[in-house]
Amino acid sequence: MVFEHLVHDPPEVPGYKLIKREQIPIGRASVIGLVSAPIWLAGSAGLARLLGGYAHPSVHITFVGVVIAILILSLIMPFVHEAIHGLFALLFGARPSFGVGAGFAYTTFRKPVRPIPYLIIGLAPVVIITFAGVAMLAATSFYPGQTLVFLVGNGAGAFGDLWVSRKVVELPRNCLITDLADGYAYYLPDE
Repeated sequence: MVFEHLVHDPPEVPGYKLIKREQIPIGRASVIGLVSAPIWLAGSAGLARLLGGYAHPSVHITFVGVVIAILILSLIMPFVHEAIHGLFALLFGARPSFGVGAGFAYTTFRKPVRPIPYLIIGLAPVVIITFAGVAMLAATSFYPGQTLVFLVGNGAGAFGDLWVSRKVVELPRNCLITDLADGYAYYLPDE
């Protein structure tokens, strides 16, 4: 695994023609992610409660709690989120690289993959972290505030992944996709 700070151009794929490069609207995605935070909070807490979790978790805002939340949102959550992307990329035979762009962390890979593996790689962190966090909230009241911060940060921060996934489901199944860190490119067989 390599750490890099560059968003790369679409590579050439032998036997395929580049059709389109899509860029995530990072600014818009950040704003929508931030605005969606209350929805992620209500959804996570509500689902945990429906599953038998602690009915009235108390969250107290303290200086230490704010420092912990900042550490979770700026270091721990992005690391875990991107590591999950990287693990699933490896499972599909792609060598992940990691980086930090203007206001976002990313995992990218140069090996082209089909749409379904690309969707799995892209959605794995939001699905796994959401289910694990909600299960943890439902099973115990151990650190509910920090768990909710992690869940909300992950969900709100995954808007770029969700945006890409919405676009990828519309692509032809015979295409290949390469990740470009700030978006993706897709190719069709060169006829």
